[in-house]
Amino acid sequence: MTDLEKLKAMIEAAYIYIPYDSEALLINYYDHEAGTFHATGEESGDEVQIEYEEVDLAKDMFYRLKLLDINDIE
Repeated sequence: MTDLEKLKAMIEAAYIYIPYDSEALLINYYDHEAGTFHATGEESGDEVQIEYEEVDLAKDMFYRLKLLDINDIE
């Protein structure tokens, strides 16, 4: 699997993208054909378009949410 394929899979699975040295962004949607994804700044509310080439796979982070079950909490 190439780095681009891995990036596409991460974008599809993630809810939050955090670029190095920037605010967290909530991923709204992606366009693999255009090589971009669109997100909203968690604090600023700004809408941004990020090109895949801008993502630093070594420093940037992607997160997805996990459902919590009250029965799993000790």
